[in-house]
Amino acid sequence: MESALQVIRERRSVRRYTDDPVDDATLDVLLEAAIWAPSAVNAQPWSFGMIRDRTLLERYAERAKAIYLAVPPVGELAATPEPVLRHLREVLAQPGYDVFHGAGEVKAELGVPESVVAALPMVVGHPAEQPHPTTRNPPRVLYRR
Repeated sequence: MESALQVIRERRSVRRYTDDPVDDATLDVLLEAAIWAPSAVNAQPWSFGMIRDRTLLERYAERAKAIYLAVPPVGELAATPEPVLRHLREVLAQPGYDVFHGAGEVKAELGVPESVVAALPMVVGHPAEQPHPTTRNPPRVLYRR
């Protein structure tokens, strides 16, 4: 439990990425982590699409400057439930990688079938900088029964 808490405490949101590509082996590890996330009645409803095309990444980055402040080397459209995202973040907590996710609809442009719910895009890349540690306010507990 303590190692999971340490990963959560040390995680930072990265806004600038290097141009270094994310290798296929790393992407395969992320996909492996994602498919091991729990799902209701073991339905495993996830689908994934990856964007490596710099032109597309630049276009999406321009359209969503408020979300993506730098063009990453790889973007993933993850049609996945939240537990999958938690697994991906845990794997990416290792030095040299980070995930930043935000909202957006690009299904039609990417040819994602209508039957697939696009949960959210995720950015995977090598951070160009290491953000400073932050603090947190104490929890506001409304009740314990």
